[in-house]
Amino acid sequence: MSSGFSTHGHWASLKELKELEVEDRGNPWFDDPELDVESTEGIWITSDPKDAISYLFMASELESEEYHEALKHPEKYLIKVDLLGAVPVLEDGDGGTLYIRKKGGENLEQPKENDIKQMIDEAADRISSIIHEEGTDPLDGDETDRIGKLLTLELDLRQGNVTSEEYEKQLRYIEKV
Repeated sequence: MSSGFSTHGHWASLKELKELEVEDRGNPWFDDPELDVESTEGIWITSDPKDAISYLFMASELESEEYHEALKHPEKYLIKVDLLGAVPVLEDGDGGTLYIRKKGGENLEQPKENDIKQMIDEAADRISSIIHEEGTDPLDGDETDRIGKLLTLELDLRQGNVTSEEYEKQLRYIEKV
């Protein structure tokens, strides 16, 4: 899995996570005798955004209108997290998986250089985070189509496929739509 969904998007110290899970909650932990918990961070992720929504609500709220609204539009409540190079180490039985990596965002497994798909994934994550932070409605098909056309136009200009004049004309057209 190259990305997953989180209620907060924060990579925490594995030492703190272990203390919380084992000491505070009494949950089982994975075998980690060789792992340096001081230099490792982790995050709980779900692959299905609907699974992550349940972590935002108390058990008594799972039938509420707000909970059902969150299930319809999970992208408004969640943060998509890049997991490239992170390693899954523990599952909670409710759809959550603990992923770990070295602290500071350095992945345990380095991504490939010049990975265009990864660059597009990162751009999509940044755009989605902006939409989420602004609290606006999710992008609809017309808006995502426009973003695709803008990317195509920017690439065409840089690759010499359009002149500056053609670029300006097409940009004005895309901005009108």
